[in-house]
Amino acid sequence: DDPLLVLVNKKNKLPKNYSITLKKLKNGKQVAKIMYRDLRNMWFDCEASHPGYSITVVSGYRTSAKQQTLLRYEIIKNESVGMNDKLAKKDALRSVAPAYYSEHETGLCVDIAASDYLQLNRKQENTPENQWLRRHCAKYGFILRYPKKKEKITGYMYEPWHFRYVGKKTAQAITNQHLSLEEYLGICKTK
Repeated sequence: DDPLLVLVNKKNKLPKNYSITLKKLKNGKQVAKIMYRDLRNMWFDCEASHPGYSITVVSGYRTSAKQQTLLRYEIIKNESVGMNDKLAKKDALRSVAPAYYSEHETGLCVDIAASDYLQLNRKQENTPENQWLRRHCAKYGFILRYPKKKEKITGYMYEPWHFRYVGKKTAQAITNQHLSLEEYLGICKTK
């Protein structure tokens, strides 16, 4: 029932009645207004804690149309390197959700990159900014949404740049227990 814990993944579609108030960042990206203050605090604290650190929100809220376009481009990219239609789509779905199945449509997640390394790939985890974010994000109400060794549970490859807002208390519980959001919600439902 907690709107911060809406589960949107490959098996759970964005609820039809879902709505969120958005807030625009200085770079034009939008995020859920409910998380804006904590995101801003995390951003400022990250950069203030170490002179020279600089982070960028590469992606926030997306419309379903934008999400479908991203998936289509990923499939085309895969086909351009020689994958057949079926394999191109299967590979694309490892990292890009179809419309109505993406957390980005909730406004509650952000892709954050080091400003001097804007690629969203595994090398992002080696940046000092990303290491700081992964260590401290729970304090601000965020979790690393697609952690290592949870791919079979989340349905997505490890994404060190993808942070999901769930609120401070929940973020601490998920982080302390080394859970994915799916695991945490499963635990909650059985209590």
